[in-house]
Amino acid sequence: MRAFRHVLYLVVPPRRHEERLPDALQNVHGAVSRPFVGTRVVDQCKVPDAFVERLVAAPAAPPSVDIIEVRNEAQTPIALTSHIHLAEANPRLRFDRARAFGMRPALPTGQTQWISPGESLALGVTPIGGDRVSMGTSGAVDGPLDDPDVRDRALALLRDCGFLDVVDGQSVGDLETSESAVPRLLQRLQP
Repeated sequence: MRAFRHVLYLVVPPRRHEERLPDALQNVHGAVSRPFVGTRVVDQCKVPDAFVERLVAAPAAPPSVDIIEVRNEAQTPIALTSHIHLAEANPRLRFDRARAFGMRPALPTGQTQWISPGESLALGVTPIGGDRVSMGTSGAVDGPLDDPDVRDRALALLRDCGFLDVVDGQSVGDLETSESAVPRLLQRLQP
């Protein structure tokens, strides 16, 4: 418990400076000054009640997970990272981009899913959290992910540029066109 107290003192000035602290920090300082009074165990650590009340939020419900079939049609392995907007991912991956719009791979933070050439896999996906605004991933989406106009415009642009897709269960696009989809997309996005 002493190590916990000393770490917090690095952040919170000693009590003699209390008059210069904002109210919130004075309350935190009070909790640090009395670390053994009113403690609870949170995530296997003894924590003063004052911290629990102010800093520990109820855990959020886990986001829903859906499954999307993804096939690598390239001649090289392709990696998907945990926080990429899946609809804008590599143009040589064939999957339902409309269904993947606003989603990311359901992988732990920092993880990567490799897909070998010709391999298909059932990829768990989950909605992108936060403000749900995408800017700059590929440039096709530039705005709120929940805006139907942004969605329709982005999906049409990706298909027009040659990104492989699946629409109503039917494959759309060909591998040869997908090989030059990114340069075509960049050219279309030029002012």
